Amino acid sequence: LSQLQQTLASLEQRQEMAQTQLKQVVQGGITVNQLQEYYSYLKQFKDTIDKQMVLIEAAHIKCEKIRNKLIEVRRAIKMLETLKEQKYQAYVDEVALEDLKTIDDYINSRVIVQ
Repeated sequence: LSQLQQTLASLEQRQEMAQTQLKQVVQGGITVNQLQEYYSYLKQFKDTIDKQMVLIEAAHIKCEKIRNKLIEVRRAIKMLETLKEQKYQAYVDEVALEDLKTIDDYINSRVIVQ
């Protein structure tokens, strides 16, 4: 995208220079054929600039789609991390409960033996 924008800036600068040159030539006198050649040359710049702007717009759209996809992926990753944390916490709670049951069973068995 940056390269496309640089190319556009370069084209616009060259077009501006050509227009300035045409103004100088017109002041000094110019034939109809020369004038037609200059206008043809300037039209080529305009067409090239228009094409470049279309490419830039397409690149903007592509960047936006990629940005949206990235946001989706980040949300999915965050959701998976949350689920992973919840599952781990459930596991820790389950292990702690089993430990409590084991301790209770041990205490209860000691009380019965005495």
